[in-house]
Amino acid sequence: MERLVIIGSGMAGGKLVEEILEKGKDIYDITVIGDEPYGNYDRIKLISVLKGEEPEKFWLNSESWYRDNDIRAILGDAALKVDTLGKIVTTVGGERVSYDKLVIATGSKALIPKMKGSDLDGVFKIRNLNDIENIKNFIKDKQEVMVIGGGLLGLELAYALYEMGKSVTVSHLKENLMEVQLNKEAAGYLLKSLKAVGINFIMDNYITELTKTSDGKIKALFKDGFISESQAVIVNCGISPNKELAEKSGLRTGRGVIVDNKLQTSADSVYAVGECIEYNGKLYGIIAPIYEQVRTLVKILLGEESVYPDSTIPPVKLKSEVSAIAMGKIEAEEGDEEILYNNPKSCIYKKLIIRDNVIQGAHLVGEDLNSDAIGVYYTSKLPIPNRIEQLLFPGVHKPGGASLPVYWPNSVVICDCNGVTCETLRSAIRDYGSDVDTIMKVTKAATSCGSCKNRIQSVIDNTYDAIIVGAGLGGLSAAAKLAKSGKRVIVIEKHDKAGGYATSFSREGYKFDVSLHNIGPMNGSLKKIFDELGLTERLKYIPYESFQRIIFPDYNIKIPTGENKFAEELCRLFPDERDGILQLFDEVRYIRKGFDEFEELSMSGDPEQMNNPMMAIKYPQFIELAEKTYGEFLSRYIKDEKLKSVLSNFWWYGGLPPDRLASLIYIVTSINYFENAGGYIEGSSQELSNALADIVVGACGRILLDTEVKKILIADGKVNGVLTDQGEIFYSDMVISNSNAPDTFVKLIDEDQVKKRVRRKVEELEYSLSAIQLYLGLDCDPAELSFTDHSFAVFPEYDHEKNYQNILNGDYDNCFLSCSNYTKIDPQSTPEGKGIITIISLDHFKNWENLSAYEYQKRKNRVIETFIKRVEKYLPDLSKHIVVKELGTPKTMNRYTFNPQGSIYGPSHIIDQSGMRRLPAFTSIKGLFIVGSTIYPGGGYPSVIGSGYKTANTIIFAENKKND
Repeated sequence: MERLVIIGSGMAGGKLVEEILEKGKDIYDITVIGDEPYGNYDRIKLISVLKGEEPEKFWLNSESWYRDNDIRAILGDAALKVDTLGKIVTTVGGERVSYDKLVIATGSKALIPKMKGSDLDGVFKIRNLNDIENIKNFIKDKQEVMVIGGGLLGLELAYALYEMGKSVTVSHLKENLMEVQLNKEAAGYLLKSLKAVGINFIMDNYITELTKTSDGKIKALFKDGFISESQAVIVNCGISPNKELAEKSGLRTGRGVIVDNKLQTSADSVYAVGECIEYNGKLYGIIAPIYEQVRTLVKILLGEESVYPDSTIPPVKLKSEVSAIAMGKIEAEEGDEEILYNNPKSCIYKKLIIRDNVIQGAHLVGEDLNSDAIGVYYTSKLPIPNRIEQLLFPGVHKPGGASLPVYWPNSVVICDCNGVTCETLRSAIRDYGSDVDTIMKVTKAATSCGSCKNRIQSVIDNTYDAIIVGAGLGGLSAAAKLAKSGKRVIVIEKHDKAGGYATSFSREGYKFDVSLHNIGPMNGSLKKIFDELGLTERLKYIPYESFQRIIFPDYNIKIPTGENKFAEELCRLFPDERDGILQLFDEVRYIRKGFDEFEELSMSGDPEQMNNPMMAIKYPQFIELAEKTYGEFLSRYIKDEKLKSVLSNFWWYGGLPPDRLASLIYIVTSINYFENAGGYIEGSSQELSNALADIVVGACGRILLDTEVKKILIADGKVNGVLTDQGEIFYSDMVISNSNAPDTFVKLIDEDQVKKRVRRKVEELEYSLSAIQLYLGLDCDPAELSFTDHSFAVFPEYDHEKNYQNILNGDYDNCFLSCSNYTKIDPQSTPEGKGIITIISLDHFKNWENLSAYEYQKRKNRVIETFIKRVEKYLPDLSKHIVVKELGTPKTMNRYTFNPQGSIYGPSHIIDQSGMRRLPAFTSIKGLFIVGSTIYPGGGYPSVIGSGYKTANTIIFAENKKND
């Protein structure tokens, strides 16, 4: 076992030990050398200890913790020298410790300005617990305190002293407060705000000498002769790296211990991290980049290839009731844009510096609403939202929009009195619900001074059991199931209505269904979902008396409802194929029976039942047919090519011709439609979407429209929440994405959070075709035009591969067409005495891309004329009765759903993407799930509804099993 020695027991050294123990405990024999006589603690909280907090609350790793983890801890004995050739560390106490690898994490010391009298009694610095105890004891009976330093740490100290009831004066060398972080204007607003609470300032001046007065006060003499007296002086004006050990040991130093991008010093096997280092000319004084250094070094020490990326310095925030947040650039450069708001009366200043629609810097004083969301945009380099006022002022919303809650990350302390963090509150919310008084009782938050009760409510308002990205049917059904089980759910949708393709629109009094013409038979798992969610009593299902009429060059067949009726009709038309037809239907029914059994198992939510090996034994066809196209399956029983074509009339529901389409997807759906016809939701598919949304809201869930999720937030391999284009962050440890796979895994999630094989599979997905649909409003009932069926489909070719190629080539004169009669389907949805029909075909996005506006409209007009002319062959004089016509193209589908190339079925059902080869609902990222057409079984209304419901059910089952 190699010997690893760490010099420094502060936050960097302690974090390094923790990470090594977690990831490589058996690789190193670890020794820690620290000059303080105890373990490591949270130095960030030193000022809290000054205000009266118990130091024990801020211990990170005690001396006993080191012992319990078999770590040798030499504490209270500083390292004196390092022999880099002999690889030995010598301490002040005479200990000699050999190492194979050495890490220097000696931190920093307080920066003391050059002035006489800095060693007087009553003059202090702040760097460790001992300093704090000395200050506490000295000032407990003192009133007047001077703080030297108007930077971030100095101001936090000054405000803490003010809260302790002291009379505070801040002396600052520079003209501006926090000049390293804030621009001049922002600093001016901060100065004004701090003066208003009663803190005094001496600016743009410095002390040359400190002396004692006859009454024991400390007199500060400034460069311009000004004199100020106080009872104590505390220096808190920055840090200086502890580099002396490195210098004595012959290591290369500058302002700090110089390291390369592998955090190695100039000596072999000697590394350095934390406030002591200098990298690329930079020093580090805040914890985030230091912990990133530690994580990088741990990878290196464990043999991984890694380099330190030179962290983006995260936003800094003044810990006081006077808000001041800064990040990035202080001043704009040429080519930058600036967005500024200032209100001298309220002392509020907000400024964003933007380049290429990305935040490069921000300065916020007087109000910190949304500062965390702005920080996420800055650190992640996400494009800012179009409505920038939503980011700066989260109370400003579109007309009719709801007010959104403020977000605080998990680490933020909401209750300072009792040290209760957001993480503690959110854990309690998950366990006990969203009643604020209950949460206060459980966590003790707001039970002392009570001033943070509103903050607790804000945390409750934006903490959810589940966040659903996208209000398509998959997302809505998942949300409804979770909400009905008691989960607090929010659905976030970028459009102004829920439903995705399951929506409607109106033109001149005609209400058109965007996509639904047949939701399928109300049986099996679909009926169970409707019953369980309460949709059955909310909606009226209109059953069809037949599936559809299909028209081929030589055949015009109305597919009758009922078992064997379609088979009997085919036997009459193709008597020579009778045996094959009957065998085919028997086989298909048997496969459907197996599918229904599997669906029954999948409805349980129990993965073990869904993976029951007996299914493969009972139905071996599933394994065999998983490798076959429907065309190959059909050829086993049928020889006549025309009959094959007739039996494959349903192919466009799967988006591929039979010789390309995976067999099982066609088999299990077609037999159900052929024998049970299907039906429609009265009032349009929008009624279905609205009903699901109502279920969510009725169960105390929330639907947020006109809001786009820009990022799924992930940390340590698990979901934290989402960031929206409104600049708001919603928190949950469960996110269910109803967005398409490329958007979910490539656009919404950082690349380093997605496994390469997953990302590669997503990027290689082949997507189904889109659709082109003509919506027509008539001045008469379609029955007057001899349209008495609810739908018919026209196939110009028996060869469906040719029909498919006609689609790919944009041959609208010869592509198949399906025509639906909504007046027949749902008479209540049509204006009295009028009619609604639609004409649809599949289409390819490439037929419409790269067209100018003129060319696009010209092609639309040509397609409209072509479709009307072709359908007029079956509906004479149709053109004379059209009063409204609207064409939706693949670009329309893409614009409203953002599906790749306007796909209507998600990933296409080729063999390699069908069945269990589709992406799984449970992803490799903890807490992230996907629903909709991306996962099994695929696209189509029943499938996507089932995907959401069953995924939610499986999540609930897993949680219940865990709790049992």
